[in-house]
Amino acid sequence: MKRNGENIYRRKDGRWEGRYIKGRKSNGKLYYGYVYSRNYKEVKKNLFLYKLQYKENYLHDTKKINHSLSLQDWSLGWLAKQEKKVKPNTYISYESKMTNHIFPMLGEIELSNLTSSELQEVIDQLGEKLSISSLRAVFRVLRTCLNDAVKEERIPSNPLDRVEFPTEDRSEVKAFTLEEQKRIIAAITDYKYLPILTAIHTGLRIGEISGLKWEDINWAERILYVRNNAQRVKVKKGDKHSKLVITSPKTALSQRVVPISDQLFEVLEISRESSNSEFVFSSKTGPLDPRTIRNRFKKIKERAQVPDLPFHALRHTFATRCIESGVTVTTVSSLLGHKSTKMTLDIYTNSFITEKREAIAKIA
Repeated sequence: MKRNGENIYRRKDGRWEGRYIKGRKSNGKLYYGYVYSRNYKEVKKNLFLYKLQYKENYLHDTKKINHSLSLQDWSLGWLAKQEKKVKPNTYISYESKMTNHIFPMLGEIELSNLTSSELQEVIDQLGEKLSISSLRAVFRVLRTCLNDAVKEERIPSNPLDRVEFPTEDRSEVKAFTLEEQKRIIAAITDYKYLPILTAIHTGLRIGEISGLKWEDINWAERILYVRNNAQRVKVKKGDKHSKLVITSPKTALSQRVVPISDQLFEVLEISRESSNSEFVFSSKTGPLDPRTIRNRFKKIKERAQVPDLPFHALRHTFATRCIESGVTVTTVSSLLGHKSTKMTLDIYTNSFITEKREAIAKIA
């Protein structure tokens, strides 16, 4: 592969020199920072870290087409824009996918020279060590990045439109059986396990349960509004430390209304009487951490002697019970906050086996 656009040069004194855009002068002209070392790999590594730190300076003037612009430099400017537009965890995911998978293999190629054959080669290579879903997730980010390059007339078309991805065999959704569900509910003997019961009766995601507030419950109508999502974000980029923050739900459709069952309504009413927090499930500092909920769920699984499925399986269990009870796919999709009924059908296609049998019987 052709590798241009590094901005790394060999000096006369034998050292390697890397250059990055450090800022702009008052007249708009760029000024640069420099990295030096006798070791090429060390310069390359440090240069990328500086470029990432000053990525806002790679927001290029769209009216000036620079054909020597590398994919990495274009993407750094794109990431700077995304950091201001998307949720913190989404940005961290974007940066991680680009840094760990795209930049090492494609970053130095000139944006205008990027071809479908080069992308196909990288897809084939990464496909040997990443799952198909992870591979697609990585290239969804790159596709969005390149689509912006097309919009800003950096490239005439997106070369990712002409590549092929491995076929993905959709794995069967893991859910608890009705008997296992009953054992889980029977094992819930303390209010600290109420988030588990909530998941079974509402299908809420763990972050939505953690972010649920008392004001989100309409006691007269016996419904709850999904308005918040609790998630952990890194305090600083590259830092292992994180903090729990409340954001809006995953998508606009994730903000939804869910009726409360009689059993859940009764225990929520009792729990409200002793609560001193704005959150339905709280800790000393705010909402109950999803990690705490998972740990408590692990104890319940052991107590109920059910398969060691993840917490998200409770959401699948809720959907499966709905389908088994004859609830329409449209209603199930709305209760789960899916973006379309097609998504619901794709995920739970095997759960509709009863309806399929009834359809075949009618035809026969």
